[in-house]
Amino acid sequence: MPDSTPILHLQKLAGRRTFDKGEMLYFQEAVHRFSKDGMIISAIVQEIQEFNVQLSIIDDQYEGSCNCTDSEGFDFCKHCVAVALTDIARETDLKNLQEGDEVQRITAYIESMSESEVKSTLLKQVTADIDIAEQWVLFADVTNGKINKKVFVDLINKALPLREVWRQNRVKTYFESAIEKFNRLISVLNKLPPETAFELTQTALLRYNKALGKIKDDKGYRLKVEVALLQMLATSFRQLIWGDERKVAFLLSLYKQPFPNFPLPSIYKRFVKNEPDLKPLFLQKLMAHEAKFEQDKTSHLNLDNELTDNHRFVLEDLALYCAEEIELPNSNEIDSDTKKINRNETLGHLIQYQDKLASSLNDYIDLAELCIEHGRKDDAKAYIAKMESLELNYRQESKVLTLNAKLQESGEDIDAALDLHWRAYTRSFNAKDFLAILGLLQQSSEKTEQDTQYWFEKARTLLQEQLNDDDDEDPLFELYLACDQFEVAVDEALEASISSKLLHQIAVIGLEQQPELGFALYRRLIRLYPKNTNTQGYETAIELLVELKAALKTKKQHQAFEFLISELSFDFKQKRKFIVLLQSHFGL
Repeated sequence: MPDSTPILHLQKLAGRRTFDKGEMLYFQEAVHRFSKDGMIISAIVQEIQEFNVQLSIIDDQYEGSCNCTDSEGFDFCKHCVAVALTDIARETDLKNLQEGDEVQRITAYIESMSESEVKSTLLKQVTADIDIAEQWVLFADVTNGKINKKVFVDLINKALPLREVWRQNRVKTYFESAIEKFNRLISVLNKLPPETAFELTQTALLRYNKALGKIKDDKGYRLKVEVALLQMLATSFRQLIWGDERKVAFLLSLYKQPFPNFPLPSIYKRFVKNEPDLKPLFLQKLMAHEAKFEQDKTSHLNLDNELTDNHRFVLEDLALYCAEEIELPNSNEIDSDTKKINRNETLGHLIQYQDKLASSLNDYIDLAELCIEHGRKDDAKAYIAKMESLELNYRQESKVLTLNAKLQESGEDIDAALDLHWRAYTRSFNAKDFLAILGLLQQSSEKTEQDTQYWFEKARTLLQEQLNDDDDEDPLFELYLACDQFEVAVDEALEASISSKLLHQIAVIGLEQQPELGFALYRRLIRLYPKNTNTQGYETAIELLVELKAALKTKKQHQAFEFLISELSFDFKQKRKFIVLLQSHFGL
């Protein structure tokens, strides 16, 4: 119910009983087709039948009439009350909008206009811009049933003119203009019959493919156009009144990649994943399609695996489907033997597809991890054995050792797994490998805090011996954080050679646990960024200063912060953009 003094006038005008009835109609949202032109209001009030209400506002007072028997054309009836209350609520909403953001103020302005004023203003705005006028002509023609495909084709060609473009600033301008035109065109395509929209979208994709043959786009400026057109293709495809057989036949044809200058992304994900009625037939046909390809039956790792694009895209989609099926949560019912068999079959298919797709050692590492995760130990051992027969670099060797360690974990041989994880860590210096050691120690009831301390000291000694003076010390400090040695990390970080990301992590911890050292670490971190003369570096420094200031708790800390601001403004006074940012955020 709107809270406004005009309500008191309504109560006096209509009488209490009539007002209460009108108020009830207002709450029931019985008022429809409300229109206000200046001080004249018209609306329909829907009860068992419709009643026409006309109100006028004279000297801030409502006068009205209704065609109901109570009003007889001049008395202020309950229907007049309901319409007046609607107007009061509308005016209240407009006042609130007028105090809001830009969009709300514009909304308030439009709402205050009469229908004729809105139409007149809209017409002026539309006809003032050639491109917008062109779009609205299409809206009008489509609404009137006049669909001229040639006009649409001409607009597609206009959006993607065929010319050589290789300078990146011009490539950027080319595709910015194209996406602007296509956004307008797609809004019209959405109003066309599905068959027509589908056909025209394919025409646009063919034109896009042809245009790419003449354009050198090194920075991906084209991608917005590509995504918009592919989304439109998927949208219009879903709306087609085709049988499933015909739809699946079309989708299978896409695996032949009909557009040579850009690859089509996952057909399954874009067209089928969320279509439960179409999915079974599609997957059946896709599996049959895959079975026709020549199978690689060699037993060694095929690192030079060569697949046609067609075969590779089919395998990727089948693998994606299988991975999704395996990750689906179980139902509330207890898994039946049939469900377990189906899940195992799906896992077997996934391994088969991933094996065919594998073309690098990392792919086979992923395959072995998949087998271990799902209890396929024999398959995992086979992959690991084949990888161990190859010449590996230290990172690959570390990963293979980790896989062996995971196999030992699954067999509950903790000591063997610890040894393998340690060997992996000695090659990688990666904190993840050491966290695997800590995880095993925590899981084992036979291991104590002394064991954890032993492994920490062992790793610390290794790193201190192996790292040279000029080496990045990240591995050592990552070890500190992994083992909750926060005090040591904060004490040693001030002079250490570590990455800015890690320094930030330690500074946050330090400010909480050792405020003075933490502040010093923030100071060191912040001073890194203005040295890089670029806007991103300046903005990062400001973000860190804002973060630091928000975390300060004592008067002494705030005084130190003010001194830091003064120090930065003096030391980096030549960096004018940085100084401007400092002034705008903290004052000088």
